[in-house]
Amino acid sequence: MFFKIKCRIISIYKNKLIISIDHHESQIKINNVLEYCKKKGDNIKLPINNKINEYKIHTNNNTKFNINKINYHNINDLIGIELFITGFTKYYYFSSNESYKCNIDNDLEIEILPKKIIVRGYTFVATKIITCHHT
Repeated sequence: MFFKIKCRIISIYKNKLIISIDHHESQIKINNVLEYCKKKGDNIKLPINNKINEYKIHTNNNTKFNINKINYHNINDLIGIELFITGFTKYYYFSSNESYKCNIDNDLEIEILPKKIIVRGYTFVATKIITCHHT
């Protein structure tokens, strides 16, 4: 599912932008995207921190930047600036084996057979980041 939102970057970690959305229409758009993602079922991981209303958006080599009227040397210069971000949701699904050891007594240790864990969720991927123009 595609989206275009107005937001502010509040921090950056590796290739992930942590953003906040103050714009009402953008909040409605992102809520619609999240509702769409939740339709896959329970235990779906979403790129949101509900406690503080922050969202994670990944960038990659295909992300386009259109930064005007800002002294911009690297992506960290965009923290706190109002931007439009266009992107899409990407579904992931993989299984992982988790094994662990259990101590019955101090002398006897038993290895429990691997337990298969299914990890499913969505990530947001930015395709274009544009500065907002104020007139």
